[in-house]
Amino acid sequence: MRKIVLIFITLMITIFLLICYMVYRDNNYLNKIKKDIIKTTDIIDVTYLNKYGNYYIVKDNEYLYLMDDEYNILLQKDLILVHENTNNYDIIYRDENFMYMHDYKEKHKLIYEYYNIGTYELIDTVSLGG
Repeated sequence: MRKIVLIFITLMITIFLLICYMVYRDNNYLNKIKKDIIKTTDIIDVTYLNKYGNYYIVKDNEYLYLMDDEYNILLQKDLILVHENTNNYDIIYRDENFMYMHDYKEKHKLIYEYYNIGTYELIDTVSLGG
């Protein structure tokens, strides 16, 4: 009985350490991308970073940028034209426009809501499942 308890405790500690390691690696990955963007572009401070599809959506204090995998700026939008993200939604690039995306689970459905980045109005809702 003592061996079973010892094996169980060892297994639980190992799982916990693996989860901590994965979180640490993920945070380092995002920090590395931020450093690479600052090093290869004229952007001084990255305040927001999101990878969506084949693009990086990057925000600094003045602009919202769309970048490819090689950190080339494909599109630049002035932050004056961007509505304040009061609900902390993800910024994505879809249908040749920046937009806010909110995803949540309701019962047995996964629901995606897309909002206009300039007016914060709901553009589209997509429901998957159930």
